[in-house]
Amino acid sequence: MTGNNQLTLRERFKRSCAYGIGCVVASTSLVLVLGFLENLVDEKSATASVIRFFLNLLGIALAPGWFLLRGMFENLRPSQLLGSALLIPLISVAIDSVIIFGVWEFFHRKRVQGLDSDSIAPQG
Repeated sequence: MTGNNQLTLRERFKRSCAYGIGCVVASTSLVLVLGFLENLVDEKSATASVIRFFLNLLGIALAPGWFLLRGMFENLRPSQLLGSALLIPLISVAIDSVIIFGVWEFFHRKRVQGLDSDSIAPQG
């Protein structure tokens, strides 16, 4: 690494995990609140459709866990549903952290190797 402000691979991984945890916690909290609000409003109102839109948008961070456990939900009894639903944020944290780390590493290596668009000389 060239400077003191460069993060090591381990530090980038730790930060990716922290970002993944923060993203999933925020997403889970907002989805629960919006789901509660959706139940309070009339199903056919414009407010319900706006809430549903934001519910889907903010739930994207939970999608990896939901897709992995979706097949399991189809075969569960209602008494087993809550325990399995608690796995969604845990699985989503792991997958989201790996995705964040992978994207971060891609751009970090691109910058380190001098392939950043700022360092490309104009041709002509």
